[in-house]
Amino acid sequence: MALQPRVLGDFLHTWEEYAKYLPAPANFKRWGGLFLISAALSRKVWVTTDPTFPPLFANLFILLVGPPGCGKDIVINKVVKLINAASEGMAQGTGFRMAGRSISAKGIIDLMAEDDSCFSYRAKVNGKTGKVEFHSVLVCVPELGTLLPEYNTQLVSFLNELYNCNEMFEEQIRGRGTNSTVKITNPHLAMLMGTQPTTLSETFPEQAFRMGFFSRTNIISTKKSMPVKLYDRTRPNNEALFPKLVSDLRAISMLQGEFKTTPDFEELSNNFHLQQPQSLKHSRFEDYNTRRSLHLHKLAMICAISENSKMLLDTTQFERAKKYLYEAETDAPAVFDGIVTSEGFQHSIEQVLVGKGNGTGIISHQQLERSLRRTHKPHEVGHIIRSMIGGGDIIEMETKTGLPKYKIATIDLEKFK
Repeated sequence: MALQPRVLGDFLHTWEEYAKYLPAPANFKRWGGLFLISAALSRKVWVTTDPTFPPLFANLFILLVGPPGCGKDIVINKVVKLINAASEGMAQGTGFRMAGRSISAKGIIDLMAEDDSCFSYRAKVNGKTGKVEFHSVLVCVPELGTLLPEYNTQLVSFLNELYNCNEMFEEQIRGRGTNSTVKITNPHLAMLMGTQPTTLSETFPEQAFRMGFFSRTNIISTKKSMPVKLYDRTRPNNEALFPKLVSDLRAISMLQGEFKTTPDFEELSNNFHLQQPQSLKHSRFEDYNTRRSLHLHKLAMICAISENSKMLLDTTQFERAKKYLYEAETDAPAVFDGIVTSEGFQHSIEQVLVGKGNGTGIISHQQLERSLRRTHKPHEVGHIIRSMIGGGDIIEMETKTGLPKYKIATIDLEKFK
């Protein structure tokens, strides 16, 4: 199959130029561009790390987290506009299938089972060239609460399985007899979502962060809104780049087949996977850390395709992917600042320890009080501290100054060293 020519030197660089003046943080815009390529690659492109492991696809679950007015909607809207424009005029069985903005997790499964979500490409299977069919859905929702208004273990498990892109997804249909099931061959799901920190904490209980969904999700966070002038006649108009981005998205969507990897890429990947450099020292990301090397592979594929259509992973793509991953991970733990979890107030103390980076297991009364005042009324703080002492979460230590210090009794400090 002849490849459609591409008009851009580097897709991500052009996207960032196009989005340069959007009132949104740079990390939101960067991951919006990464999602565009991820969406275009769908399930037609993959890398195999080892013959005994399943193929790894470039689909992403991206969660933009920040306060109202920080630019989540603006980035997601631009991404949707580009994908919709790229879809126009493409032949049946090619292109993209975009879910509605108000779709639920259950609705994703129903949509993926529809004929319009079925795509195909030609590839060698068992030594013979033939048609491969797959079912693909893209989800772009500015508010995670639309997708999951409340935590539902079964629905989250469904999303986890769809993310894995297994060869078959099956779901029992309620009300149609015990033998009625929905069967989806070669499912593919990629999601770009937005939410606020408080919504995240209210929707997902503590145990949800140890059940797979967030280990599969790249959390991209900001603490600031992005106000800009309502009127600015000097602001450049980059809309001339829009049709070029659309053209390259279509060209990328026509790519298919397996990536090749150089020995240098494989060595770097092995070292990263085994050594886990700069892993996140935070209780909410313990499961995420186990999947970092998989996230890096997905990003490396996306970076490679951003540059050209050669489908080769080398040191350049590894280093670029690692840079993007590290940038996101640096800001991700800030999502949970000031959030008290179902584990009581232990996490509030943990946030202070992580933020200070002291790793001593000792916190001053002033530090603890300041932390608790961020999330509680002043008159509640004294009662909370006494309750923590009574519950054995902290142990009061003798000091020469008269101001108490507390030893943390219930946190594994080895995580922070």
